[in-house]
Amino acid sequence: MRKLLVLFAVLALSAAACSSNEAVVATVNGTAITLAEVEEIRADGATAPRDRFNQDVFQLIVEEAVRQAASTQFEIVADPEAIDAQFDLFVESIEAQGPLDEYLELNEITEETIRHVAFQQVLLPAIQQKLVEEAGPVAEEDIQSAYDEQLPSFSIVCARHILVGTEEEALDVIDRLEDGEEFADLAVELSTDTGSGAAGGDLGCGAAGQYVPSFADATLNAVIGEVAGPVQSEFGYHVLIVDSRETQSLDDVRADVEASLINERTGGLFDEWVLETLGAAEVVVTERYGTWQTEPTFGVVSPA
Repeated sequence: MRKLLVLFAVLALSAAACSSNEAVVATVNGTAITLAEVEEIRADGATAPRDRFNQDVFQLIVEEAVRQAASTQFEIVADPEAIDAQFDLFVESIEAQGPLDEYLELNEITEETIRHVAFQQVLLPAIQQKLVEEAGPVAEEDIQSAYDEQLPSFSIVCARHILVGTEEEALDVIDRLEDGEEFADLAVELSTDTGSGAAGGDLGCGAAGQYVPSFADATLNAVIGEVAGPVQSEFGYHVLIVDSRETQSLDDVRADVEASLINERTGGLFDEWVLETLGAAEVVVTERYGTWQTEPTFGVVSPA
């Protein structure tokens, strides 16, 4: 269940905080969050430390601030039918694993807790889409940079190697290869990677990204069919031969790279927007329930 910041926890009040359920716990730009709303998502008889109550009130404040900002900035209003549909999906998913009542009791939540999460799930993608549209297209240089970083994942290499313990041993392997000895024979004799060594050093074919970075880089840069090394890794020193290498071009994977960048950027944009939204909101916590804190981070602080 995706959420705005963190999933709502179970709300519980200490005895000192008990009051009419119409009492106002906090306001966000003049809109009240009441004790009744807190109690709606509190499992009967649940108890929790004061700091947990503070965190839960904070989550309600965040949700209200985001709801208001989504409406005023982007004209986004969560469709009640969409919320109902998402709620039903959550319930169906829970009931597929067991009775709903048992799930609620185990997690000390109510159906209203799930409805809040459904509301967030409906609102979140719409806000993210607006933020992405405002940010504009991903820069070409960012796409190129991401492609370069992920190149090992886009390259299929067929390689052989001989792994030894020291650079001196690796240089000796290279000398013996230059003198005409067979790579496979030396792999069987010398390689400390006994799995590939028994197969003449053959590692098979796969994405270069499956290997440790130094070895992956070597498989991408080696001249096809020629001995390369020594290459140091956490396992020792490698002498290798790349028999073939196929690399997908940027054009081949552009859509995937761009989608990945957009996904990464979306999370960052949303987090920044939430912080800006909270910073701009007029939040007041009723004195008996605590105070609103903005530094060093946003939160609800218990009353003195």
